[in-house]
Amino acid sequence: MRSRVSWEELVKAAEQVKKDSWGRWAERHGDWGRDAVIYFAVRHGGLRVKEVAARVGMRYQAAVQAARRFEKMLSKDRQRGEMIAKLKRQMSHI
Repeated sequence: MRSRVSWEELVKAAEQVKKDSWGRWAERHGDWGRDAVIYFAVRHGGLRVKEVAARVGMRYQAAVQAARRFEKMLSKDRQRGEMIAKLKRQMSHI
């Protein structure tokens, strides 16, 4: 995978993994997909929190908290780990 991904490609990959459009799940209450994309973008995609926050329409600190919250639950929730693994696979094909 490249050292830096584009936001558009990452969202497209996430839509393919979730089999639904970003607009339908990104702000859905209880859906951690948006937090997964934020986490992936910052930890694996080479994007800065400031860039990601602007793309998502969040304040900087809220984006930091979303990434931390997701990371904290990553080791406890198999589905979250699977989502990140699938995103890595999708992004390696782009």
